[in-house]
Parts: sequence; structure tokens; C-alpha cells
Amino acid sequence: MTLNVHNAHEAFCYEDVVPVVLRNRLALFYRGFMLTFLAGVLLITWVAFRDRDTIEGVGWLTAVLVPFWIAGLWGCWWAFRQETITVTVSSPGRLVLITSTLFQSTRLEVTSAMVSRIDVVEGKDSDGDPYFRGVLSVAGAGHVTVAEGHQRRIVEKKIERLQSALQA
Repeated sequence: MTLNVHNAHEAFCYEDVVPVVLRNRLALFYRGFMLTFLAGVLLITWVAFRDRDTIEGVGWLTAVLVPFWIAGLWGCWWAFRQETITVTVSSPGRLVLITSTLFQSTRLEVTSAMVSRIDVVEGKDSDGDPYFRGVLSVAGAGHVTVAEGHQRRIVEKKIERLQSALQA
């Protein structure tokens, strides 16, 4: 999308001013979901131990709660290890790739020569429905998913924006 505004002395191109930024923040959903799950387990545990005098046999209660705690803690460990990705095309032929986890962030400045491929990869989700990932292959960073979702056209549009900004 190019917005051209002309006056008598100069031309203004919107794409020349605003860099292209793609963000893949799916990991934030995972983190929020697991924190909510763990908060629910904590609440149920607190209520169970608060009312333990009125419950007959606390042993079964512990046997029921321990698997939920294990699943919640393992899920949080997994979710907080997932990376969020930000790709910014700051100028033609150059991009900045930032990958972040909870306690670590890595910034990599990439030239178009370091990018080997930009593809839309089709797969299936857990229900067997089509799922699409926009994958950027970069020397030194491997394969990075910069866009993903169930609608192919949306992922393709993001990849096209990235490709055109890199080549511009």
C-alpha cells in the first residue's frame, strides 16, 4: 500500500517513512493461558486446604491436586521458553530480528544476502485443520516463524509485505 501525497516541491511516500514491522506474539497467549491455569489450581488448592477440616480423608485430595500442579508448572516452564519474534525492515535490504523469551532477548541485524528463503509453510493444527506459517530462513538464526494462523491469505500478505520491503 503506497500513499502518495504531492505538493509543488516534493513527493511523500508512506512506505519510505514507516518501517515494516512483523510481530509473532503467539507465545504471549501460551504464557497467559498457563498463568491463568496455574492461578485456578492455586485457588482450588487454597479452598481445599482452607476447608480440609470439613472434608473426609485429605489423602485423595492431595492425589487429585498433585497432577494438576505438575501439569501447571511444566506448562508454565514450556510456555515461558517459547519465543516472541519481531522483525523490522528498517531500510531496503536490511532487517532487525529480535527473539525474546522471559529473561533473554537476542537482536540480530540481517542483510538480504543472509536471508536464504521466505516461505509460507502449510501444516495441520491439532484438530487437523490447515495451519499456515510464514517462515524466514536466516543464516545465523535458522528458521524463524514471523507470521502464523489458519487463514493462508493473511499470512501470505504479511510475507509479501516483508519481501517487498526487503527488496525495495
